[in-house]
Amino acid sequence: MREMAAHGSSLLPIAVYIDEFKEYSIPVIQRHWHKELQFVVVLTGSVRYTVNEESIVVNQGEGIFINSNVMHMSSPLLTQDTKMCSVLFDPSMLSGANQMVIENKYVLPVLKCSQLKYVFLSLDVSWHLQILICLRRILDLEEDKDYGYELEIRNCLGKLWLLLVQNCKKFLDERGGTSSVDEERIKKMLKFIHEEYRRDITLADIAGTAGLSKSECCRCFQRMIDSSPFEYLISRRIYMAAKKISESNMPIGAAAESVGFHGSSYFYKKSKA
Repeated sequence: MREMAAHGSSLLPIAVYIDEFKEYSIPVIQRHWHKELQFVVVLTGSVRYTVNEESIVVNQGEGIFINSNVMHMSSPLLTQDTKMCSVLFDPSMLSGANQMVIENKYVLPVLKCSQLKYVFLSLDVSWHLQILICLRRILDLEEDKDYGYELEIRNCLGKLWLLLVQNCKKFLDERGGTSSVDEERIKKMLKFIHEEYRRDITLADIAGTAGLSKSECCRCFQRMIDSSPFEYLISRRIYMAAKKISESNMPIGAAAESVGFHGSSYFYKKSKA
């Protein structure tokens, strides 16, 4: 579930994406994480972000910051005309190759801060609004690509990052916090489910990937994503079956069996639940 796709290039490790959910066969961006920092501004509609176990609704004009390696997913409240802009960039865009003072003082403390998984960006808070303006400016620069746009994008990143660290300083642990034990455990178990969902897997199999008992595995799932292991497994199978049906016109029965359902009747029952 760790996203391995490169965002931008080695020379300019930043990418700007426009997500129009009505164009997706399944209007949801599944749980994942990546090393890049992510800033989002919702252009139209409303998007529900789930960051670990927390749910945040981001309305038109608002935004959200997702820290490096933090698990998250997103889906529109209404598919029609819901659009958002995501800016993903490597932390090196902030500090450069050799600017150790910038990296150690202003970048690493954020990356390692266990209390700073995300920041909701509201239109009613002055420094939030300034960050949102920077994000829209980055979108314009990326679309126009006028001479010198790379320098302007870097300047915008520096400005929005300064706003973030100045206003979140109280959360930053200079000693370097680490991800919670639960977060590391759930990542291992979800990774296992995403790789093995096609075959018959047991609760013991899932728990074993994180070195947990079956009961603690269930409690960890409930704490982190408000679901049981098997509820998540079934939802993953339904998602992958629906994807195959929509993208390849595979018969429903064949799609259901290909993702681990034993017959289409159970698939019908669970997909309508």
